[in-house]
Amino acid sequence: MTWEEYKLQCYYLGRYADIYQREGLFNNRASQLIEMGLSSFEAEGGVAFLEEMISHGPQYEIMDIENCPILIYTGDKICYGVLDGFARSLLTELDKMGFNIEEYNLEENGMAGLADFAGKRFRAVIGFQTYGFSVLASKEEYIHDLMVGPKFHMILDHPVWMRNQLTNAPKNDYYVLTHDENYVRFIERYYPSVKGTFLVPPAGEEYVPLKEELDESSPSKVKKIYDISFVGSYHDWRLWIPQVLEMNRKTGGVARRFLHHMLNHRNQTWEQGLEETLKAMGRTCQTDEEFRDLLFDIKPVCFVVMSYFREKIMDAIVEADVSVHVFGDSWKQERYKRAKNLIRHGNLTPEESLQIYAKSKISLNIMSWHKAGMTERIANMMLNHAVVVTDESTYLTDNYVAGTDYLAISLEDIQGVPKVLKSILEDTERQSAIAESAYHKAVNRETWECRARKIAEIVKSVNV
Repeated sequence: MTWEEYKLQCYYLGRYADIYQREGLFNNRASQLIEMGLSSFEAEGGVAFLEEMISHGPQYEIMDIENCPILIYTGDKICYGVLDGFARSLLTELDKMGFNIEEYNLEENGMAGLADFAGKRFRAVIGFQTYGFSVLASKEEYIHDLMVGPKFHMILDHPVWMRNQLTNAPKNDYYVLTHDENYVRFIERYYPSVKGTFLVPPAGEEYVPLKEELDESSPSKVKKIYDISFVGSYHDWRLWIPQVLEMNRKTGGVARRFLHHMLNHRNQTWEQGLEETLKAMGRTCQTDEEFRDLLFDIKPVCFVVMSYFREKIMDAIVEADVSVHVFGDSWKQERYKRAKNLIRHGNLTPEESLQIYAKSKISLNIMSWHKAGMTERIANMMLNHAVVVTDESTYLTDNYVAGTDYLAISLEDIQGVPKVLKSILEDTERQSAIAESAYHKAVNRETWECRARKIAEIVKSVNV
């Protein structure tokens, strides 16, 4: 062990002394380091340095600033473990980059265990759409405000849906990572307590195939067994109508007018649509907070609109008799019971979805109204050589070329969707060209290695 390695071990004992003591290991570990300090590092003052680390003296502060870890929250089982997968993928890549990483499994250890981190310094604390950042230490103080260092919350929905998590959050050094440039601007305006917001979409991953899954004619690629796949849920928009009617009464007609506006302005964001709706009604919100809260209250309208257009697209595909493999138990309901061209499969884990993309010639994506965003689904399709067919976003048009890297569909031309699918399905050469073009770009833009580098840059910038 070198002197630098010894110093690091002493620092770890000082940093995690409470854990060592709780587990009954402190005295044994301290004895080992004392013996080592006397036998190998007496000239460097090994034992004195160890005492500094245990007592958190001036040298401890220096070591802590230089060596404190990045804390990443794992264990979230929401959405079949998608968020947990993101956390673990980022953890792996940051570890490869040489960062000291500490993992805390919220599912296994619970929120109460976060109290162990009070008073500790971290290079960064990173969580994925979690209520962990809302945990209170007291009636007036959040546990994360007792931790030293920046906190980064990656959110994957429109930030208005996340109102409770973004307002009940640390007051100091609290940042947000999100996947849509419109959401960056929304947070900057409507959540002023957030110290900074950065565009960092979730990344995709490549499927590692079994030997028998490989294509004999192209041994480096997976055999394509699905012509067209759609990995996404079905939601019956009618189920939200009672909530829309209730909010319409509470808002004096705003919800109904907003619904009609969004059905006819399909490329607007929710906030743009609400602004125009209020203007047409001759109404205004006195403050940004009032506007944000109104949008939050009428969010059932947004769920109706998103689900309505997804259903219309699938109806058009059914009517055109285009065969699509749909995945998820939500498709096993009455509406599509007789639609034989919708080949229904069960729910998928995140790992299984990668396999489906890798085995698909073409994969359909319908954005959840992310007008300037990028999703892991699109990244996964590209990284697994499936032709992406999707409604567009500013992120896509800025980073890729429609017709070359993906095929665009429009909510303004729903009847044109099956035509796009039929056209590409019949053109195998174009399929190959688009899939390969997208793959070669995405492998340099949409991996967790890329995201880890970006996050590392952000962490460095806010720690200056």
